[in-house]
Amino acid sequence: MDDLKLKDRASSLMFKFIQVFEIVVSVIITVVIIFMIYNLISSVIQSNVLTMTSSDFSNFLSAALTLVVGLEFVKLLCQHTPENLIEVLMLAISRQMVVEHLDTFQMLLGVISIIGLLAAKKYLTDSKAKKAKDCE
Repeated sequence: MDDLKLKDRASSLMFKFIQVFEIVVSVIITVVIIFMIYNLISSVIQSNVLTMTSSDFSNFLSAALTLVVGLEFVKLLCQHTPENLIEVLMLAISRQMVVEHLDTFQMLLGVISIIGLLAAKKYLTDSKAKKAKDCE
C-alpha cells in the first residue's frame, strides 16, 4: 500500500516538474521570439521596401511566418488542447507551402493535409459543443 502511495507521489511530482519545465521552455522561446521580432522590424526599417526584390520579400515572409509558428507553439506548450495542436500543424504546413517552392505533388499533399486538419478541428469543436449542450 505504501509503495503505491510512493509511486503516485513520485508520478505526481514528476508531472509537476515537467509542467514547470514546459513553462520555462515557453518563456525562453518567447524571449527569443521577442528578440527576433525586433530583428525583423529593424531589418525592414533599414531596407528600402520600395526596392525590395522577391527574394528579399521571400526571406522576410519566411522569418515572419516562422515567428508566428513559434508563437503558436508556445501557446500549445501552455495549453495542451487538440485545437492548439491542429493550429500549430496548419500554420507549419501553410508556412512551408508559402515560403518554399514546392512541386505540384508536394503542394497537393499540403492542401490535403490542411483539409484533413480542418476536418479534424471541425469534428473536435463540434463534439465539444455537443457535449456542452448535453450537460445543460
